Amino acid sequence: MGDIVPVVPIVSPVEYVWQPSRRGGAKYITSISKQLDFSLNNRRNNPSYTSIVRALKWWRNEKEIKPTDDEPGLSSYVIELIVAYLDINNGIETNIEEAIIRFFQFLSGPNFPVISFKNAINSVPAYYTSRIYVADDTNNENNVSKRMTDSKWKEIINEASDAFDSLNIAQSKRNEGDTLTEWKHVFGSTFNVK
Repeated sequence: MGDIVPVVPIVSPVEYVWQPSRRGGAKYITSISKQLDFSLNNRRNNPSYTSIVRALKWWRNEKEIKPTDDEPGLSSYVIELIVAYLDINNGIETNIEEAIIRFFQFLSGPNFPVISFKNAINSVPAYYTSRIYVADDTNNENNVSKRMTDSKWKEIINEASDAFDSLNIAQSKRNEGDTLTEWKHVFGSTFNVK
């Protein structure tokens, strides 16, 4: 069950609320209804979207790079936004294997871009202090990855790079057992393709 977070409706823009930050007492403006619509549209446009996101969350949990109260990490929301960003900007990828490999390639690439969304209000600030910037899909001023540190981001990049290499090797293997070994290296010993 998710956290219940209080919100306060605002007059303009319509359907937006201000919501307190879970840490630090700051507040930000977002639209819960528009976030839900965005998520629904991603699932409608790509029937594999949910499976792709679930697999990537599994990987994140297996590699222990999930955020905690004490340490930043790769949140579920950031994973969802990156998968959506890739579908929007690079074309919808319904092949789950190819979409997962694309995600790892993107994450481990040398120049991770600022991620923003054209239908969101506002612009990405000219200055921000976080290691990466992934905007809320309803308000580009909200960096949902603002707690990311350099050391945690390097750890995430290393894990993504290792996953990218392993899954490329898996694609080159000629038998199912060798392929499965590479996938288990990425997703853990309990992973199964059946």
